[in-house]
Amino acid sequence: MIVGSPTRAFKSTDAIKKFLNSIPPNGLKGMDVLAFDTRISAKDTNSKVLNVFIKVFGYAAEPIGEKLQKKGGNLIAPPEGFFVKDSEGPLKEGELERAANWVKGRKYSLSS
Repeated sequence: MIVGSPTRAFKSTDAIKKFLNSIPPNGLKGMDVLAFDTRISAKDTNSKVLNVFIKVFGYAAEPIGEKLQKKGGNLIAPPEGFFVKDSEGPLKEGELERAANWVKGRKYSLSS
């Protein structure tokens, strides 16, 4: 299972949080999982304050990965972030290829 969310106020969206909370304890037992987010590069904003907030609060991918593991999932790669041009996207040049490479070669099973 691959779960991702835009990063909003340093967190995943409410819909993703609700989805993750709806998974029963051990509901992902034995399932390979990946977690990602989309985010704006702090370099693109040129804000020292934003850099401090990012260091303190982080992005959405890591908490998504932690929640998937708490639900019994086997995190098969570190959570990853992919950069967007603006808050509504699209992905920056090269990010789609980077995302494909992040998944490529991972052994995971598709559940129906």
